[in-house]
Amino acid sequence: DFVKEYFAYYRANRRPRSVIRHETSWHAIQPVLGDKRLDEISPFELERYRRQRKQMERSDVTINRELAFLRHLYTMAITWGKATENPVKKVRFARENNGRIRMLSLEEETHLLAHCGPQLRPLVLTALHTGFRKSELLSLTWDDVDFRRHIVTVRAAYAKNGEARSVPMNDVLTATLKAIRMNAAVDGSVFCNRNGRPYKSFRSAFEKAV
Repeated sequence: DFVKEYFAYYRANRRPRSVIRHETSWHAIQPVLGDKRLDEISPFELERYRRQRKQMERSDVTINRELAFLRHLYTMAITWGKATENPVKKVRFARENNGRIRMLSLEEETHLLAHCGPQLRPLVLTALHTGFRKSELLSLTWDDVDFRRHIVTVRAAYAKNGEARSVPMNDVLTATLKAIRMNAAVDGSVFCNRNGRPYKSFRSAFEKAV
């Protein structure tokens, strides 16, 4: 019953993708713990749940996400006076090691850029030469580009870790941004569509190029 209240709150305050991730976690948890009261779920039972999920060959990442959902659910339950303790805080999360370093080869980079249209190509080049995330690229304005010192900066409000960071501009990136700058508004966004409006997303164009 409390999960229904929780999701009513969560859907109103979080992004749809986050809601879907939590719904997926609840779909796995519900058959095991769904008929218990909030105060009946112990750290021991959560450890047993994790062991069962491992036996079902679920990854540590998946299990951690399921436990993270429960942890936040209990946090809100305590905030709203529905629970007094958070049993998930006494459960050690597994160390995740599912990442991999993936770098484009020179051949792949050349092939990708050959399939990028004139609006997309500068975005992709900037991503390649800065390592900025999509949201960071789209947040850039000309105030963030310093041609004199040859650096480009992501402001703290748009950086993933909440800290502003600057990266040096090499010759390729400098030439790319200067070419855009010639036809851009003085204080506007760096990356705009063919109508001169700031990009909100370039996912479709990028996936097509890929």
